[in-house]
Amino acid sequence: MMKSVALIGCGNIGFRHLQALLNVKSPLKINILETCKNAKFRVHKELPNYQRDQISWFDELDKLPK
Repeated sequence: MMKSVALIGCGNIGFRHLQALLNVKSPLKINILETCKNAKFRVHKELPNYQRDQISWFDELDKLPK
């Protein structure tokens, strides 16, 4: 069963949390709440090999899945 995780912010500390989540062996769906386009660009630039279907991006708290 796939678990879902919400990551609020993907700045310096959030980016490190994301790196750790991507190394978890069990399947995860990662939902990231981030309003800064630079933070999203950094993920795409520094982690080019992550599975894009594993991460969903949101820019408003109300849009995060329950």
